[in-house]
Amino acid sequence: MAQHSSRIAALEERLVELSAQLAETRFVLDRFMDGYWRELLALHTQLVEIRRQIADARYMLGDKSARSAGETETALSRLLRSGMPTVEQQAERVVYGRGTVSPVEMWQQAELPPVPPDVRRLYAEIVVERHPGLAQTDSARERNRAIMRRVDLAYARRDRASLEAVAAAQPKPQRSLPVVVDEQAVEQAAVRVQQLERLTHALEGQLFELRYGDVSKLLALAYDAYLNGEDLLGALGQSLRNELKDARHDLAELHRQLWPPEKGAFQPNLKKTLPGDGERDEKRG
Repeated sequence: MAQHSSRIAALEERLVELSAQLAETRFVLDRFMDGYWRELLALHTQLVEIRRQIADARYMLGDKSARSAGETETALSRLLRSGMPTVEQQAERVVYGRGTVSPVEMWQQAELPPVPPDVRRLYAEIVVERHPGLAQTDSARERNRAIMRRVDLAYARRDRASLEAVAAAQPKPQRSLPVVVDEQAVEQAAVRVQQLERLTHALEGQLFELRYGDVSKLLALAYDAYLNGEDLLGALGQSLRNELKDARHDLAELHRQLWPPEKGAFQPNLKKTLPGDGERDEKRG
């Protein structure tokens, strides 16, 4: 039991460390991530789907070379694939003399202030009890997810009052060893160890992807463009929209060949837009 307790303590400390790093990283990347996920990745996904439909239509018209899933390259995937420097190389080129700097650090206009010890303590108390990855039921998981969104934001802002309010509202944890260490207590401790191990591995993967995956690579390029007075995300979004327009035109032409209008056949609706496209276009117009 003592071995389990020691392992639990170490894993909970790691859980708090990873959660804190994720909270700060997401806080810094919030606006960038919103534009990436809601617009660029959505456009890329829709473009790939239409190109798959184009391949299907060409195959139906007798083009046997169209057996593949269709062209999946877009302006986004080409940028991420073709000859782009690594994150480390990009960082070294942009921030001279700091080859190990991460894109997250590059994008920050000012560093986050140091974490006061009481803020760290409050955050740790909440994480080990309220992290959604440790919840036992779907309802508890959703409830804890909502709580952790507020807690992560409060931590990134060093908002002691908000953390105190959440900590005061949650039951006080029972961390001492049971008086009678029976088989059930040992089994519960072993389950806790397994939960924490799975969760920390998952969080390590999320943190690595944010710092070194496609988002991080695109962020490094966006920062470089920003230094030159350019809007990489805006230009990339326009390129994707142009490709999407051309793909829709090609698909409409293939559908006309498959279902000539004079036959009165069903004509697919090719004017589908992304949720919010009209609203964004109005704001930009």
